[in-house]
Amino acid sequence: MYQNKVLIEPIESEQDEENKGSFIEVPQSISKGLAKGTVIAVGEGKIRVGETVVYLSQGSLPFKLNGKEYSLISESQIFGCLDKE
Repeated sequence: MYQNKVLIEPIESEQDEENKGSFIEVPQSISKGLAKGTVIAVGEGKIRVGETVVYLSQGSLPFKLNGKEYSLISESQIFGCLDKE
């Protein structure tokens, strides 16, 4: 059950503005339903903890823990990694 799950900490829109120009910009009509976040934990898979990813937010399981917001998603919901490495 956990092998393809990824725990994401969503990146808020204020942080997106700070990074504007450093990521590929996608037209709003295409980007609806997409979100950016930092990987906090993973099961088995190719994604690594600490990576910044673009993922499909629809179908994610959002929750709060100790005042922070997180989303639990399947690895298949990740469209790409935004890290420069």
